[in-house]
Amino acid sequence: MEKGAGFLSFTLYDLISHILPGALLLIIVYFLENLEGKIPSEIAAYVLIVGSFIAGQILFAVGNLLYYVSFYPTDYQNKKLRYSFVSFLQKLVDFFVRQKYGYKGFEIKNDLAQQIEKKLKLKDLNNQARFQLCDAIVARDGFPEREVLLAKQGFYRSTSALVAVTIPYVIFRGGFGIPVLFWLIFYPVLLRVLLYVHTYYGEIRKVQICALAYMKLREMK
Repeated sequence: MEKGAGFLSFTLYDLISHILPGALLLIIVYFLENLEGKIPSEIAAYVLIVGSFIAGQILFAVGNLLYYVSFYPTDYQNKKLRYSFVSFLQKLVDFFVRQKYGYKGFEIKNDLAQQIEKKLKLKDLNNQARFQLCDAIVARDGFPEREVLLAKQGFYRSTSALVAVTIPYVIFRGGFGIPVLFWLIFYPVLLRVLLYVHTYYGEIRKVQICALAYMKLREMK
């Protein structure tokens, strides 16, 4: 989906993975901090749109950090982040997402690496780099379902970060009058569901992208 003209133009990916979670965050802060009447009505719409996008970007960045250091820990061993911190995050996410996927699409992993080395002269790519390359190959020729899956995955990634950040804040601010015990039970359950669904869409997208890229590489001369 192409962006339209104008400053306030967004793709489906922007709307679902950034603006919607960002708007939810602003709404929570709005009610907990009693901001009614403190924002001039003539600029309220712009504050909501721009603020939602900025807040959504922050949430998405937090979600990306949690995702990449948790699912690709070996890629961060030599980076600035301490590997002990990465290992902790991986164990934490594994606790919430215990389902292990075994799609047959991953059986082409070695063949895919061979095709990339043969046709593109690239080798020794880590998991993240290999998938990003495959994604670029597929995106170049167009794949409509790719954007839908990407938007869904982005939404659950940002919303997972939203839940991880805001529920402790909600509890600190009184929890909307709901008992703390409810939030302590609801917090891990909701986070587990969000991370599970995010991983589910991610695995579907990964299998489809890698399989399509593999076929396109085989067709290359």
